[in-house]
Amino acid sequence: MAAPRPSRSLTRQTLFQMAIRITAIVTVATVISYFHVKHNLQTQTLEQLQRYVQEWGARESAIFVLAQDNLRTFAQDYAKRLENFDGIDPQTRFGELFAEREDGSTRLRDFFFEKSDITGVIGKYVNFDAELRRRLVIGYDLLAQYGPAWRQRFVNLYITTPEHGILIYWPGKPWGLNANSWEVNAKLALNENENDEVLVIDDRRAARKTTWSTLYFDYAVNDWMVSTTEPVNFDGKYMLSVGHDMLLHELIERMLSSRIEGTYNILLREDGLLLTHPRFMDAIQAQNGNLSIAKAGDANLKRIFKLVKNQADTAIIIDNDEDDEYLAVTRLQGPGWYLVTVFPKAIIIRGAFVTARLILLLGVIALLVEIVTSFFVLRTQLSKPLTSLMEATNRIAVGDFNIHLANHRLDEIGRLARSLNTMSLEIGARENALNERSVKLALLNEQLEQELEERKRAEREIARQREALHQSEKLNALGSLLAGVSHELNNPLSVVVGRAIMLEEETTDPALKTKLSKVRQAAERCARIVKTFLSIARQQPPERRPVSVNGLIEAAVELTAYSLRTADIGTVLDLDPLLPELSADADQLTQVFTNLIVNAQQALLEIDPPRYLEITSSFARDEQRVRIEFADNGPGVPEAIRSRIFEPFYTSKPVGMGTGIGLSFSYGVIASHGGQISLEPVETGGARFVISLPLAVSAASVDDALPKHLGSQPRTILIVDDEADIAEMLSEMLVAAGHRVDTAASGNEALRRLAVRSYDVILSDLKMPDLDGPGLYRHLQHSHPQLLDRIIFISGDTFRMEASEFLAQTGRPLLEKPFIPSEVIRAVQQVLG
Repeated sequence: MAAPRPSRSLTRQTLFQMAIRITAIVTVATVISYFHVKHNLQTQTLEQLQRYVQEWGARESAIFVLAQDNLRTFAQDYAKRLENFDGIDPQTRFGELFAEREDGSTRLRDFFFEKSDITGVIGKYVNFDAELRRRLVIGYDLLAQYGPAWRQRFVNLYITTPEHGILIYWPGKPWGLNANSWEVNAKLALNENENDEVLVIDDRRAARKTTWSTLYFDYAVNDWMVSTTEPVNFDGKYMLSVGHDMLLHELIERMLSSRIEGTYNILLREDGLLLTHPRFMDAIQAQNGNLSIAKAGDANLKRIFKLVKNQADTAIIIDNDEDDEYLAVTRLQGPGWYLVTVFPKAIIIRGAFVTARLILLLGVIALLVEIVTSFFVLRTQLSKPLTSLMEATNRIAVGDFNIHLANHRLDEIGRLARSLNTMSLEIGARENALNERSVKLALLNEQLEQELEERKRAEREIARQREALHQSEKLNALGSLLAGVSHELNNPLSVVVGRAIMLEEETTDPALKTKLSKVRQAAERCARIVKTFLSIARQQPPERRPVSVNGLIEAAVELTAYSLRTADIGTVLDLDPLLPELSADADQLTQVFTNLIVNAQQALLEIDPPRYLEITSSFARDEQRVRIEFADNGPGVPEAIRSRIFEPFYTSKPVGMGTGIGLSFSYGVIASHGGQISLEPVETGGARFVISLPLAVSAASVDDALPKHLGSQPRTILIVDDEADIAEMLSEMLVAAGHRVDTAASGNEALRRLAVRSYDVILSDLKMPDLDGPGLYRHLQHSHPQLLDRIIFISGDTFRMEASEFLAQTGRPLLEKPFIPSEVIRAVQQVLG
């Protein structure tokens, strides 16, 4: 024990020195990285911020540019039409479109709004000459043409004339039908200073350009808007203006919801009006979009406006050093508004600090990994190889030469391992050669002493055992096949059986109850057949109860009656009416009788009519046995194959007519009941199968005495099954009995329920994802040992060795799928005592 100490001491010293050096390196690297990352992050952030605000400004400007393009297109088309219309007085068309109202104003007739969504109003007492009529008619036609085409992007399209006239295309808004002079003047004042007293064309207006209104809140549409107009000139004279009203709620929402965390956005006008700001929207709305930055009373906002005014034409990113923030500025094309994104410098500092902290954390992790790795390397490369070498020398000393040390290393330890491997191989080879010679000599002496008759008996025994092994392999294959088929049927059969019984108990309709009874009986028979398959696969005894053999024979004949009748086969039943009951598995015997009837039918099809099958039953009192015979007039069984007809998978029928399982199955069932089945010779031809079964004392059925409830006191039961249909069915069975039931789809969910509630009984499936039944049982051993005697397992596949071993070790009851309600109630009653 003293030898390893220097190695361990050297390891600790080496690891300590490594830790000091790596810690110093990580600390220096962290400080350098912080300043480097801060500089790079600042450069990258400002570049990205510049691209971001430029791209955002371009996107937001698109709608304003599109509005200007639309208005210019309208103005150019209007000028062309006015030129083509020159000298023509559309008096008739004008009269169709407009009518004078009692208040002295002239308005577009009402039904044109329903037709084209256009309304219009011209000021009072206007002199309508030919030129004005041309301008208004052309304006109406172009509104009807362009308005619908542009309505997807713009709320309306309108024209204004110097005569205080407005024609407007506004779907759903009959604005011009009832607008008063105040509303008309307010609309005209948005983009230009109109005067009610000016009713003639002013040539000075021909020099005007596109105008944009200030931001305003339109209570008619309950939204923020901005208006833009484009003048239309002809022959150097101002004719009218065409305009759009644009809804800005989406722009304002984007301005108020910053895409970059920690930043916010501002929209400014060049004249110092504040259009949007996250903290001043209520004040802006109160001033109807006319809130001056100077009157807002915010020093930071004033500094931002001053920097933007002074530097926005030369720089996109402005350093507001006094407030520790960057300003990303761009101008929206059209209205010329400043779009400003305020980016606090603390974001960059915080990002650099996070990166530096991550580098420090990674350095610490690297330090720990290096220390742990070095420890395991030293342990693996030195300590463990030396220990293996010492153990190898001890094994050679006691005569164990089966040594295989790892010899891939090229150092001293590798060379020593190769030497020990070579030495052990040489000594082992010599020892094995000596043992082989001794064994060969003993075998030769034994062979010389054996006589010829003994060799013949040995050969016969070998042949017999080989045949027995072959038959055993066939039986194992049969068992695996039956177990597999039964397992696939278990889950759906459990639902069919349980639901059929529950529906029969719930219905009050006698006719429906009778039909459900037949469904239940058939379902229960399927369930018992499946359990029969499992019993054969596991070689377990049948479930015996008092049965009437005559009734089973009649049931088998009834089951095959249609196929016998269509094959023109007559059936003769000679059954002893005084035949006593047997203690047997009714479904297994019914299957045996059905197999024999089907075999007889297939044989009889090989001959011409008449065909008949005779079934008799009798009781031998002296032997206390029941005898059943199945005799037909078919071709019979050839003598050459009589000894093999009960072998598994052996059949003499053509491909597709038989599997070789039926008679083997029947032989096993009869043998498990303590009886015999044999093929007896018939002198007149045909085949006669004879079954002999021992008599048993009749006993009352266990199910008959079973109570329909679990007790007078309600219990709390937990069902754990990943099959939702089975869990739901079990829950309904137990709830109908007056008990409280919870369900869980896995073992882990069951543990969570057990943590918050107590249960009297647990029904758990063996095989589940996440945490299966055995895993749940092991958890209960530590957390809820009082429930170990209150758990019932459910499974449709206990043919697996691990499942059988687990059930044998724990001694817990198993409820096999498919099950019927009586079995569930019996199992719960047993664990409750």
